[in-house]
Amino acid sequence: MHVAILVPSLHGGGAEFVASQWGTYLRDKGDEVTFFTTHANANSQSEHVPGRWFGERVLSLRSQVKKSKFDTILALGPYWNLLAIISTRLLRHPPAVVISGRTMERAARRVRNNKWIEIFLAKFWYRRADGYIAISHPTAAEAEAMFGINADRMWVIPNPAIAKITSTLPRSSSQTSAISADVTLEIAVPGRLTSSKRPSLAVAVAQHCREITGRETRVHFFGSGKAEASLRASTSPGIEIVFHGWIERWFEVAPTNAIVLVTSQLEGFANVLVESAAAGFPSVASSRALGVCDAIIPGLTGQLAVSDSIEDYSRAVLAAEAIKPDERILPWLHRFSAESSGMLLREALVEAKSSASRQASRS
Repeated sequence: MHVAILVPSLHGGGAEFVASQWGTYLRDKGDEVTFFTTHANANSQSEHVPGRWFGERVLSLRSQVKKSKFDTILALGPYWNLLAIISTRLLRHPPAVVISGRTMERAARRVRNNKWIEIFLAKFWYRRADGYIAISHPTAAEAEAMFGINADRMWVIPNPAIAKITSTLPRSSSQTSAISADVTLEIAVPGRLTSSKRPSLAVAVAQHCREITGRETRVHFFGSGKAEASLRASTSPGIEIVFHGWIERWFEVAPTNAIVLVTSQLEGFANVLVESAAAGFPSVASSRALGVCDAIIPGLTGQLAVSDSIEDYSRAVLAAEAIKPDERILPWLHRFSAESSGMLLREALVEAKSSASRQASRS
């Protein structure tokens, strides 16, 4: 099977990491994989789709697809979904097009106003795809309700979220950190420091926990972004804030007794929650972030705050201190391995290709 994978680039964000893991799995199974990126980079394993605007990229990708014998095109994200679908329309022998949902699009529209254009186009084009891969069950439900995608062309495939963790539970007792102390409540916040991630809320939760317990509290930010300047300028009495910068393997640096806190108001899925569980850290997120429920097991890997309030987050953080993820979650963690995720992806691509072929033969 010859698969084309369409992504922004092969460096950086979560979609790119997932694409690289899936591509590696497919190649290991004997499939031919070609990456197409819309942002040029020095990676010799990818083809560039040039263009200053969407229409130019449609023509560019269409030309490249006509020259190749792809069985399937897999697109990761709204822009690339639309690019893959529109570029292959009216081709005499088009490949099967499988698109994906990486986040909650209606909620994303509230956070990023420019999303309405993609959503408007998606409502017309998405149902013309041969398959849809959802990152979580809420994402799948939204896709069916909002975009009219039939359930028989939809798959929920877990991210290979633990692919970067070389050893999972239990954590070695020799793993220590110079900044860790038993009397201190340690809160780790891995992720970009942007408004959508609401890092200032993590500081407010830490302050409230200190007020409740009287304990020294320390917040560790593992990430960077535009919100860092305002966080540094803010005053947080009694709270120590440590900025570690972006560290990909943050779980090897965080204090061993840390509680991982995710304060996003929007998550299609939260890889960091699965990483936390695999590394032995309990975690906390809000039930209102929807997709996080696919990435956390309340009572076993962490706690879900009932709402977005500081009080509910604080209660969840203090309750999570009693949780120590252990071997009971290993079967669940396996769902997020590169092998398991890749296997499910390949099955979905094969089925989408077969379905598209059957549809073409009836036309």
